[in-house]
Amino acid sequence: MTERRSKPEEYARYTRYSDAELLSFLKEGEENFVPAAWQDLNREIASRQLAVEQEPQEANVPDDPAPPKPAPVGIGGWLLLFQVYVVTQALVTLYAAVMLLRYENVWLPVTVGATILATFIVGMLLIYAREPSARSYWIGTMAVAAGMSLVSGISGRIRFVPALISTVWAYAWAMYWLKSERVRATFQRVAAD
Repeated sequence: MTERRSKPEEYARYTRYSDAELLSFLKEGEENFVPAAWQDLNREIASRQLAVEQEPQEANVPDDPAPPKPAPVGIGGWLLLFQVYVVTQALVTLYAAVMLLRYENVWLPVTVGATILATFIVGMLLIYAREPSARSYWIGTMAVAAGMSLVSGISGRIRFVPALISTVWAYAWAMYWLKSERVRATFQRVAAD
């Protein structure tokens, strides 16, 4: 920092400085001058009609906000709970299919059970492979499950309240797969280079 210009003889000397020198004094800033010297400098610049470059005014813009927190990635949180649900349902379906083998005319329940079991296994493989199509697969699967539960409850094939609970449960998981940031980040498509 230069010393403050405060000597009275310097005030009159501004007329002796070149335009470039006056502008360089101006760039030093007001804090380097006593008030009277700063006023004299500005008067001399104004009398010469020098073009003073205005420094851009800084807008009252806050510092750059922190970058957004990245979405969680991987098998965790609600996605982990979903996997526990799927594995549990697969085991229950397998158990039910085995129990039905002791009855006559079991081909339909066993076929449906095997289809449901295969659906869960394929879906789990897609999850573990982090296949981008897993998201669409589970949205579709849960939407179909919700629809089947609702139709079964309305038709009277199963009691209505459990069917309604099953419908809401499957719909909630479909919405999770549709809206979840973790799911989107975990199963996003990698752009081809």
